[in-house]
Amino acid sequence: MPIDGDEIRERLEEGDLEIDSLDDEQVDAASVNLRLGDSIEILDSGGGIRGFFSKAKRRFTRSGDSVHLAPGEFAVAETEEAVSLPENLGGETKVSMEFGPPGVTIQNTGWVEPGTDGKLRLEIVNNSPRGVRIETGEPILKLIFEEIEETTEEVELIEPELEAEADTDLEPEVEPER
Repeated sequence: MPIDGDEIRERLEEGDLEIDSLDDEQVDAASVNLRLGDSIEILDSGGGIRGFFSKAKRRFTRSGDSVHLAPGEFAVAETEEAVSLPENLGGETKVSMEFGPPGVTIQNTGWVEPGTDGKLRLEIVNNSPRGVRIETGEPILKLIFEEIEETTEEVELIEPELEAEADTDLEPEVEPER
C-alpha cells in the first residue's frame, strides 16, 4: 500500500528517506514530483537501428534551460533530484500529468528498487511530427512510495518428475481424400 504525503514528509525529516534538492511543495498527497535534470544527452536516430546505437551518432550533451528534440530524436536524461531509498521502501514512477509536449514519451517508468541511491535515468522520445522543446526543472515523474513489509525468502524449486511413457495405441490422424 502506498504511503501518504504526511509519512513521506516524516521519513524525509527523520532521514530514513533522502531526496536531494527537494522542495516541500513537490510532496503531494501520496507521491513526490521529480523534475527533469539539466544533463540531457541526445542521440541521433539517423541511420536506422545501427546508427541509433552507434556512439559516433551522439550529437551532444546539453546542460541548460531547455533542449530541442527533433521528430524521432531520443534523449537520455536524469532527474534533478537524487533519491536514496532504505531497504524497506520501494517506489513506482509514473509520468507527471504536468510534463510535456504532446507526442513526447518517457520509456522507462516503473518500479524503483529498495536501496536505490542516485538520480533516476530517463529515456525520452519525440514521437511527434514536429520538433519540441523540453524544459529542465519541469516536473517529469511522480514517485509513489510503497512499504516493503517482508523480505523475500529463498524458495526451493521442485522439478516435476516426468514419466517417459509413450502412448503407442494412438493412430495418426489422416485427412479424408477429396
